[in-house]
Amino acid sequence: MAKRFFTCFIVLISLKGIGQETKSFVVGIAQGKLTSPYYDKSKWGDDFNIDLDYSFTKRGILSGNFNWGKHTYFDPTGSPAVIYGDGTNANQRYYTFSFLYKYAIIAKERFLVSVGTGAGGMVKVTEKFYTETTNPSQLTYPRDFVSYDLVFPVRVDATYKLSSHFHIGVLGGFYVNPDFPILAYHGAIKIGFRLK
Repeated sequence: MAKRFFTCFIVLISLKGIGQETKSFVVGIAQGKLTSPYYDKSKWGDDFNIDLDYSFTKRGILSGNFNWGKHTYFDPTGSPAVIYGDGTNANQRYYTFSFLYKYAIIAKERFLVSVGTGAGGMVKVTEKFYTETTNPSQLTYPRDFVSYDLVFPVRVDATYKLSSHFHIGVLGGFYVNPDFPILAYHGAIKIGFRLK
C-alpha cells in the first residue's frame, strides 16, 4: 500500500511539472544537529549534509544526498564505569546515502520551499563501553557494533537565492525505517552553489 501511494505521488507530481523548464544543478552543504527518539536519553549531536540537486522542471527536483550525523544516548547494557556529563554512556553515528524526489510547493524567483521523500541506505555505528573484571583488576574498553538499514528519508528545504549562483537556507527531516517508526531526525543551515 505504501509503495503504491509513493509511486502515485511521484508520477502525479512529475506530470504536473512537464513543460515547465528550469534545469539546473545545485551543490549544497549543510551543518546542523541530529538526534533519535528511539534511544533512551538521546542528546542532540552534530549533523553534516552534502546534496546534489537537479531541477528538471520548475517544481521537480531529483536529489542525491549524503548525511553524516552522531548523537549520544544512555544504554543500560553499557559499562556503569563510563557515564558522560550529560548522563549518557554510548555514541551512535549514522552514514546515510539516499536519493529523493523533492517537489517545490513554493517556487518564487528568489525563494523556494520543497518537500520530498525517497529511499537510501544507512550504516549505523554504535560505540558502547564494556567493563571486564579479571582478578585483581578491571578493564573498560569501547566496542563498535555496525548495522545496515534501509531508510526512507523525508525532507523539507527552504532556500533563498542570494544571486544566480549562491543560495542559503535551512533543511529539516527525518528517517523512517520499517523496524523503527522514526530512526533519526535532523535540522541544519545550508549553503548552495548553482553549477548550471
